Amino acid sequence: MAPLDELTDETVTISEDEQRKLDSIMDIPVTISMEVGRTNINIRNLLQLNQGSVLNLTVWPANH
Repeated sequence: MAPLDELTDETVTISEDEQRKLDSIMDIPVTISMEVGRTNINIRNLLQLNQGSVLNLTVWPANH
């Protein structure tokens, strides 16, 4: 699986303090559960998901 690109938005200007606060939540792991399996990803990668995104599942349906 290819790594996701860094999430950036060149049109929004935020303060250094706001950026620090945002950075502190962007790497919080998030558990995603779906019928086909399970995986854990951080918020930064979750926000980059869109239609057609592929996730590498760590637990297959028969294992849970």
